[in-house]
Amino acid sequence: MIDPRTPCLIGVGARTWHPEDVGEEGAPEPLAMWEDVARAAAHDAGAPGLLERVESLQVVYCQTWQYDDAVGRLSSRLGINPRHGLYSGIGGTTPQLLLDGAAEAMLRDDLDLALVVGAEAIATARAYFLRAEAPPVRARSP
Repeated sequence: MIDPRTPCLIGVGARTWHPEDVGEEGAPEPLAMWEDVARAAAHDAGAPGLLERVESLQVVYCQTWQYDDAVGRLSSRLGINPRHGLYSGIGGTTPQLLLDGAAEAMLRDDLDLALVVGAEAIATARAYFLRAEAPPVRARSP
């Protein structure tokens, strides 16, 4: 018999924006990318209302685009209110560490549903650089 607390991935979402596909403005900023893949993962899971049940939202640090409150901004875009949020540090193994931490919390019965997202906007940052423009200022979260 399988332990009912055994962590399980129930939905995944991935997307790559190529410069030739998005024009001179580049790809969207990471916030829009995070929202896109989060919604894709929820759709992949096939469970309506899944995002509203997210208890922990964890965002992998984005080096190309700085945010004042990445977790708060994404929560607002998704219309969710997780009780736990984390914006990670920098590191190549960070996505795996976030998944491991979420799985361990599930095994301890501290968590039922977590969302882990990450994105980089190298194409967008490059497009701004080539136009000798600064990316838009990131206003404070509401």
